[in-house]
Amino acid sequence: MRRITLGGGVGLLVRGGSGGTYHASCPRSPPRTATEPSAITTIPDGYTELTEGRAKVVFPTGHVFYNPAQVVNRDLSILTLRHTVAALRAEHEAPNETYTVLEGLAASGLRSLRYHLEVPGLSTVTANDMDPAAVATITRNVAHNGVSPRVVVPSCADAVALMASHRAEDRRFTAVDLDPYGSAAFLLDAAVTAVADGGLLAVTCTDLGVLCGNQVDAGYARYGAAPMRGAFAHEMAVRLVVFATAAAAARHGRSVTLLLGAKIDFYVRVFVRLRDSKAAAKERLTTSALVHVCSSCHTPVTQPLGGRRGPNKLTLVTAPAWGVSPLPAAGTCGLCGGKVAVGGPIYTPPLCDPAVVGELRSALAADASHLAAADRIEALLGLLAGETAVATPLFLHLATMCKVLRCNAPPAAAVRSAVRAHGYAVALSHTDPQGIKTDAPPALVWELLVLWVAHTMGQAVLTAARDACSAADAATGGRRDGSGAGAGAKPGREGEVSSAGDHAPPPASPAADAASAAAVPSASENVNSGAACTVAGAAPAVAPAAAVPAVEAAAAAAAASTATPPAASAEAAAGTPRVTPGQRILARPLTHVQPHLVDWSVRRDALSARNASGAKTTAVCRFPANPTPFWGPKARAHAPPPTGAGKRGRPDAEAPARVVTAEDAATAAAAAATIAAAVATDAPTTVGDTDGARKRAKMADLSGEAAAATAAGTTQPAAGTAPAGVGVGTGAPPP
Repeated sequence: MRRITLGGGVGLLVRGGSGGTYHASCPRSPPRTATEPSAITTIPDGYTELTEGRAKVVFPTGHVFYNPAQVVNRDLSILTLRHTVAALRAEHEAPNETYTVLEGLAASGLRSLRYHLEVPGLSTVTANDMDPAAVATITRNVAHNGVSPRVVVPSCADAVALMASHRAEDRRFTAVDLDPYGSAAFLLDAAVTAVADGGLLAVTCTDLGVLCGNQVDAGYARYGAAPMRGAFAHEMAVRLVVFATAAAAARHGRSVTLLLGAKIDFYVRVFVRLRDSKAAAKERLTTSALVHVCSSCHTPVTQPLGGRRGPNKLTLVTAPAWGVSPLPAAGTCGLCGGKVAVGGPIYTPPLCDPAVVGELRSALAADASHLAAADRIEALLGLLAGETAVATPLFLHLATMCKVLRCNAPPAAAVRSAVRAHGYAVALSHTDPQGIKTDAPPALVWELLVLWVAHTMGQAVLTAARDACSAADAATGGRRDGSGAGAGAKPGREGEVSSAGDHAPPPASPAADAASAAAVPSASENVNSGAACTVAGAAPAVAPAAAVPAVEAAAAAAAASTATPPAASAEAAAGTPRVTPGQRILARPLTHVQPHLVDWSVRRDALSARNASGAKTTAVCRFPANPTPFWGPKARAHAPPPTGAGKRGRPDAEAPARVVTAEDAATAAAAAATIAAAVATDAPTTVGDTDGARKRAKMADLSGEAAAATAAGTTQPAAGTAPAGVGVGTGAPPP
């Protein structure tokens, strides 16, 4: 018996004999068959070899198409495909049944090779790409791993055409994996028809900018739903992709069952199983909802499109759940009275199946040593499992809420503990560590923060907010939109939008109202509608045509009388008092929260990253951020500089010496003189950009460097200026 070490640190114990039987230390990785060709151990000249899992791929040196950030994606796909194969064998009661897989956009073929080498029960894996150069790379890598091209089949075809040609039931794939560069929306219709009944469809979308609301029109065109911006945008992006996948399946009389959906790094990854069921496809009405988001307090609430009232009876639902009574007017926030934007629809159930996630976590624990991203996957699965305890989609963002209220953030553990004390569930979000996922009404969480403001800033803040809201409501006739009870307006509920819309004229000041009342005693009568009015000194009844000049004269007299006193003029210029959304929320009565259930001394709970002693908890990971980013400035920051390198990565010997120009020396000298004078007189210092201790210290250092450089004779003139000593410090212009 001898041990052979393969790529990725996989060890094999080989027992000699005619059958060549061996046992792998990774029990979930399938053994190679005796008919497969042996792997090519030599690397061609001009090529570089990369190893991931049990697969090895070679690329031309300098042209490596390999994204290390997608290791989490590929490892998670391995686990999910293993689970699907095991589930299908159990459902079909066929423990030896084999299945087929299609990778629609394979690029180098690395994922397809890993599927074959690490997932048992696969008969063929089709690695397709429409680029002939990519197919040549796939063919080379298949041979390099000693795999038969009849098992991992290179294919050069358009992915849509290839999947459309396999829509017949006897030609469908057991699993289809789509990982394009950008959006996968254009592939969904063909993909849902190419997956067998009960099969797996894995979709990746990297167009997060579109999915997060930066381009609403493009998002609606691609996914059939309007994305929105906000702290919850990443979770909404996942739900939009699931919604679009379910919509594509429903068009073909198929339903989807979500196994797992998550936002990872810069992309969205979704795993669904497809079923042939037109009745289940109709249930999409109960799992879809519009999203209402206040533009002022940024609170998201959902409005389900439909609900089930009985067997085979679906009804529409028309009210978003603000958690306030009475319901606000349409298009108005029930919390602060702001305007509401509508997006979606989105997929509303939890983003994973808890039973599936539990099985994946068990499988991960048994095979963690062979998966490079095992730690991040465990953290991600743990957070997703926690989210299943909350049925409400999206979440509230603690930092955003505190920004609206203009207060410091309370301990997140204390907020979560208070929500639980009121009988509601609460969980973390896998997309944001400050997200609060809860099935409590949003009004309850806002009232908790109102108590926090009173606890830290005093009751005077709440009193001032109530006084400001009362003054604003009195000035606007009890309306929040700034329009008074003018012609055609109805004294509606608080927060109701005026019938005059956004273009309604601002109300007059109290002084102007008093002057108008003195000039026109019967101001309650509607002049614009042509009704009779009574003006001092005029006939009791005046025709509408004659009333206009009289009213204009009264208005002119009122304007003249209000323009004379300075106090009245200032009051008119001030206009209607402006109330912030935070003041509106602080002024609300506390109708949901029970203060005796709130304890602001709580610093740790079951969802905290550290326990009471300060040690990191192993049960829950706060946020599965990439510990070693492979792109962007963070990657460059993590990259160790070469030996003896300077600040910018160059060797110290090659780093150019700092050159101090004459202009720098003059500026530094002037700044130093001003600072010295300010210190001597104890006066505030204002010298251009020299405000602040840091800048003053920097300018002092620069002054010292300039002096040293001048003494050494190394000061150089600034570009486009006179040489040193010419027109510097003398006020004379340069020649």
